[in-house]
Amino acid sequence: MTDAHDTALDEEYLHPVWVRAWHWLNALLFLALIVTGFSMHFSGAAGQVVSFSVARVVHDVTGWLVVANYVAYVVGLAMSGQWRQYLIFRPDFARTMVKQARFYARGIFRGEAHPEHPTPERKFNALQQITYLKIVALAIPAVIVTGAMLHFPELAPKEILDAGGVWPIAVLHTVIAYLLVAFAIGHVYLTTTGETPEANVRAMLSGWHSQAHVSDEQVPLDSARTPSGENDDTPSGAIADEGAST
Repeated sequence: MTDAHDTALDEEYLHPVWVRAWHWLNALLFLALIVTGFSMHFSGAAGQVVSFSVARVVHDVTGWLVVANYVAYVVGLAMSGQWRQYLIFRPDFARTMVKQARFYARGIFRGEAHPEHPTPERKFNALQQITYLKIVALAIPAVIVTGAMLHFPELAPKEILDAGGVWPIAVLHTVIAYLLVAFAIGHVYLTTTGETPEANVRAMLSGWHSQAHVSDEQVPLDSARTPSGENDDTPSGAIADEGAST
């Protein structure tokens, strides 16, 4: 982090209105799917939130709303050119992905500067790019297709690996759903790693992303260490801001 008197905030408009609308609607729909999905999966349990009959109806309706929202998002990506945000084909991709993973695992707790900073042309860091690409291109379509097969069992294969077609589809649907829940938990945590814990949430509400602008005179925290590993008395500072919108 940097001292307030040494740091100015730069603002860039990263998130168009339609992206923010899709994001928050998708979050609400996904939360409804989690609650109703768990209520059906653990029907009769002491902590059941919604009755099975109500959960089934709400889950089905919400699922189709997710389909409509997903289609709208894909169309928006195609028409706006935002699909380029997911392109991982760049020469430094593997190297920057490793650096980003190391930052999340260790560097962020040591006050190191973020490896990448978001711009309108590249909102996601390398690790976010590969993760979001898998979510948008693989996980969401898979959970939609398996959900549709459960809604219309006649669409499911009659047999998969010597088992009735619907049962393996139900297992696959559940596994993907749990993976999406794990992603959501990590996603919410990473929203707190911006310039302030609430900075990325504000950015997804307003569209404007704020990040610290460090003057040339400032020295990163890790560069103030002596060769022996002990800190000297040289003043130092570092940014620990979110390198991409979450």
